[in-house]
Amino acid sequence: MLRKLKLVYSFSRRLTSLQLVWFIVYRFLLNRFDAVLAVISAGLLALAFSSFNISFLVWVGLAPLFFALENKGKKQAFLIAYLSGFLFFLFSMYWLVFVTPLGWILLSLYQAIYFGLFGVFFNIVHSKRGAIYIFLPSAWCVLEYL
Repeated sequence: MLRKLKLVYSFSRRLTSLQLVWFIVYRFLLNRFDAVLAVISAGLLALAFSSFNISFLVWVGLAPLFFALENKGKKQAFLIAYLSGFLFFLFSMYWLVFVTPLGWILLSLYQAIYFGLFGVFFNIVHSKRGAIYIFLPSAWCVLEYL
């Protein structure tokens, strides 16, 4: 048992944190294209909201995420949207790294839960064609209020 722990520890020490995140993402999402779409969506939203101030990107920022969430199960929809939200908040709240790096990561992990819940709601509502236009924007607003 101790030997296995040493092997896992030595394996994790060789990986950078970004490589470890990608390993976890590929392990759980099972589809690299969905992960790339989630990263693109997070990047577009971050460029729209952060100090770059390219505000027209907000109109197309969620479109890659919507494509990634189509025809997925609830768990996969949560994980894809959670990844997108985590990266969005990492990019958006970059200034927190100067205050507390651990707090920056933990707050980004916490805030990403709202994106994940939106992904699950998208998964539920997506099958009902007429309801998507009414309930999806409402769900986004409710999650913003929370």
